Amino acid sequence: YLLLQESQIELGQDLPRAELETYFEKNKERYTIPEKREGSYIFFLTEDLKKDVQVTEPEVEKYYQANETQFQEPERIRVSRVHLAYAGQDKAAVQKQAQGLLERISRGEDFARVASAVSQDEKAKEGGDWGYDEWRKLPAREREEIEKLNQGEMSGVVETEEGLSILKVAEKEPEKIKPLEEVKARIKTILEDEKARNLAAEKIGQLEKSARRENSLDVAAQKAGLKVKSTGLLKQGQGLEDFDTAGSISQTLFGLKEKEISSSIYTFAGIGIVQLEKIESPRPASFDEVKEDIEKDLRSTKK
Repeated sequence: YLLLQESQIELGQDLPRAELETYFEKNKERYTIPEKREGSYIFFLTEDLKKDVQVTEPEVEKYYQANETQFQEPERIRVSRVHLAYAGQDKAAVQKQAQGLLERISRGEDFARVASAVSQDEKAKEGGDWGYDEWRKLPAREREEIEKLNQGEMSGVVETEEGLSILKVAEKEPEKIKPLEEVKARIKTILEDEKARNLAAEKIGQLEKSARRENSLDVAAQKAGLKVKSTGLLKQGQGLEDFDTAGSISQTLFGLKEKEISSSIYTFAGIGIVQLEKIESPRPASFDEVKEDIEKDLRSTKK
């Protein structure tokens, strides 16, 4: 068969407006403007409220003691390896060579120098150094042997399907918890964010109660010395500025009746509340509203 993909077809010329309008008239039913909704809203950014909260040293210490596992560093093992591959060679000869290398290293010959000279794996040029993490992709039999070794210890000759290896644990750092001084700034940021979000929730909660009493978010906001903003007309799921890229506010609007006030709306950036002010029903689109879509569809058809 022969496959010719639409994406490989070039249409360099501009499409005349008259041709686009003709296409639109023939396919009007395909082009509609969906329902849109508009609301008035108040939104508290967590970052802005951080200036109104304070984190004390005792709070930092308390958090550290209660969440030590967050600051735990796993055991770190650095591994070196000399590897001889069978790769069609006589197994007995390879085993004899490996045993000879083990004896040389055991007598004090430099492990990295031997690895650079004879090892047959991707780390040979680096003196057989498999670092702190890459050794974890070695065969299971070798990983098991590594786990048994202490710092500075070397294995015997370890056999796998691929060949023979001699392994050395160059460094072994036990599991440890980072000291408080090292993580203090991180804890402070966590607590500031937590306190700021709690403050935002408290402010929105008070505003919601007042708005329901007044049946107006705008009136409640004025009494609190705040000013509402308009969402503008939004499609369902459409994002609002950079604090609600997931469209949580527009999703909420589509679940409200006209003039209904929402409960708290949480996003990654803070907490808000919205009142539905206007519903614009779906309708047929005009040519200019969907011109880009028409051109895209006509180009696809021509391709």
